[in-house]
Amino acid sequence: MQSPGEQPVRSSLPGLVVEHFDEMDSTSLHARRLIETGAAAITSPRLIVAEIQSAGRGQRGRTWASPTGGLWCTFLIPWTEPLCKGELSGRTVATLGVRLGLACLRTIKDALDPVAGRPTTAMLKLPNDIYIDSRKLLGILTEIVTIGSAAQQAQDRPTSFLLVGVGVNANVDLSRLPPEIAQSAVSLRDVLGQDVDRLSLRRLLACEILSVLSTQALSQEELAEVAASLYAKGAAVRVMSSDGEPVTGSLKGVDEQAKVVVNVGGRLVSGVLA
Repeated sequence: MQSPGEQPVRSSLPGLVVEHFDEMDSTSLHARRLIETGAAAITSPRLIVAEIQSAGRGQRGRTWASPTGGLWCTFLIPWTEPLCKGELSGRTVATLGVRLGLACLRTIKDALDPVAGRPTTAMLKLPNDIYIDSRKLLGILTEIVTIGSAAQQAQDRPTSFLLVGVGVNANVDLSRLPPEIAQSAVSLRDVLGQDVDRLSLRRLLACEILSVLSTQALSQEELAEVAASLYAKGAAVRVMSSDGEPVTGSLKGVDEQAKVVVNVGGRLVSGVLA
């Protein structure tokens, strides 16, 4: 249900509308319902937030445990200028996952600033999960929803929408997670030793997400930033190379197309994680 008396409101970020709910099945499912019932009215980015999700969605159809204390949200973005640059194809989509991961990485690093001098480091597990001390803190579910006929899609109004679901174990009591998840999870509260301000965290996340959506590719600086915070860097990984052959090499980073780069006997090979 939506918080009593609360209506969708404009956030402090220009153009971003926030919908906040005490409890719902899934913020991403709610975003899809909004598209199905009133796509024409969605002309600016929306952020759907739930205190609790009863049917949170993760990658590959998995359930995402969403008890109280976390930041559970979905960004609903009409893919049209000036909200997003470029077409929803080619390199814009190819690099999107890593760019969103980088946005989340920056958010968590900002949130960890109070932990001065501690060795705890946020790491990016390709394409866009965030880990701390080998435990998962944040996950992303990215979906593209296209509506209408070809004729309608040729009109000016947005017909494609980007859904970016983000789940952060902010102040979650890990004992409330299923045991098989809790053993490999971490919360910001555990790392900081105190509750994190979830509203500030949400604002940081929104700023970073909206920022990367104004770009189309990974810059050299961003590639270096990914490489510097890459989870399992140097570990052996298997990729499908551009010639269709599977190869195994040590993980080095990503290239401009967001393909995984591995070192195979001194030779750098780009491909997709197999």
